[in-house]
Amino acid sequence: MPKKIFVFKLFVIFLMISACNVDTSNSSKAEEEAKKTVESFIQAEFNGIEDARSEFVIFSPKRKMQEGKREFKGLVNELQYDPLIVVDSYQIMDVRVFDNRAETTVFFTSLAKTEGEGEDRKIISDHRDKDMVQINLVYENNGWWIIDPPLPRVSLGAMIEKFKAILKRSDEIRETHLAGLDEEQMKNWMESYNYDKTSLEILERLKAENINKN
Repeated sequence: MPKKIFVFKLFVIFLMISACNVDTSNSSKAEEEAKKTVESFIQAEFNGIEDARSEFVIFSPKRKMQEGKREFKGLVNELQYDPLIVVDSYQIMDVRVFDNRAETTVFFTSLAKTEGEGEDRKIISDHRDKDMVQINLVYENNGWWIIDPPLPRVSLGAMIEKFKAILKRSDEIRETHLAGLDEEQMKNWMESYNYDKTSLEILERLKAENINKN
């Protein structure tokens, strides 16, 4: 084989190997960055951060229309009133990247679901060891975003702390302001107080059941 042809072939092979290394490196970096976004988002909602979606989420046009009918346009989830899933733990699987899109699967240990919303919402025991949820991402504005996420998955501990804090504030209001309320205001306050108290009792019961199972 002539020397020039041999050298040229070696050069071509070198370029191909270099290109593969660059592609692998870029792919690994994208997967790492996308997974970091998923981890931060899932952890925030698990910890009961009510406005986590304002930092990590964007909606498709169709979903944006649906969420636009809600207060805060779907970017804030009120743990006291909104639909959600109560969970104990989670595991995030590997992230797969396809150009400017990515996806991953998260397995939750779910303890309860909700039905209804507002003060009509009910917390219902619904234990699932492997509640599989797909999380989709899109790369926009120099970063990865969760797109059209499923219902919030919030830890049992965060839910209990939320309702304890609400009832503590209610007790403070009762001690200082109830005397000035009229009959209708008192009725509304009592309905809200009973709703929050019942919700906490259900959550505490779930906690005891979960401890006994473990």
